[in-house]
Amino acid sequence: MTPPREWWKRAFVSGVYPLPSLVDSLAFQRRTRMELPFLRHALRLRPGTALLDVCCGVGRHSLPLAKAGVAVTGLDVSPVYLREARRRARGTRAAFVKGDARRMPFSGRFDAAINMWTSFGYFAKAADDLAMLRSVRRALKPGGLFVLDTINGGRIARVLELQETLGLDSERWVEMQDGTLVLEDPRVVGGTRVRTRWIFIRGTRRSELVTDIRLYTGRSLSALARRAGLEVLRVYGETARRPYTEAASRRVVLIARRPSPRTRPRRAR
Repeated sequence: MTPPREWWKRAFVSGVYPLPSLVDSLAFQRRTRMELPFLRHALRLRPGTALLDVCCGVGRHSLPLAKAGVAVTGLDVSPVYLREARRRARGTRAAFVKGDARRMPFSGRFDAAINMWTSFGYFAKAADDLAMLRSVRRALKPGGLFVLDTINGGRIARVLELQETLGLDSERWVEMQDGTLVLEDPRVVGGTRVRTRWIFIRGTRRSELVTDIRLYTGRSLSALARRAGLEVLRVYGETARRPYTEAASRRVVLIARRPSPRTRPRRAR
């Protein structure tokens, strides 16, 4: 179960990962409804606020925020997802751009940015994760705010390693809203990455995929954000603003800011 170095190209650029079906599931609809108020508050979103949605997918966050008057630009590497996002965006002013998150074509343009639901840590080199954060920093105006939401590497590594030690099965099957059957079978590799085998069955069609994601804790992600020139304001364990703990939190939700001459450095809490 060894993925190619750029596994994400097959997963997302080619559209093998069935993101539209996942986004339309009841579980994700509930999650989106919970996440939107958090984003509005954390990023001070108002009608007219210029927001960049990095790795926007099919627009799970972009579209409801655009309907509320936020000036949203979504960026993604996948032409498949972008076509679907534009189809869903009819009647809104949301804009969608194809691009690589490490080299985004923006400078000082946005009041705020988001990168949601573990769309981070995909690259073979950690330097590329840093390049992505630096690209976000460049895209923000001075004082612009950024929310990054990803899995908590501290917890997931501990849970999966414990399951393996006890001989417990980590795989699970779920059925999506459209009837697609999905197998998810994760393993921790070297304590630093989670490698997951996926099987998707829809009707008579079957496809497989292996993903490989670098794991971050609140501490390591904060350190990387600071190296990228961002000021870390807060780290939560969920978008419900639960306190972050490395051993127990399911997520790492980092709030950061591009420093400006008017902002004083703050210590992350």
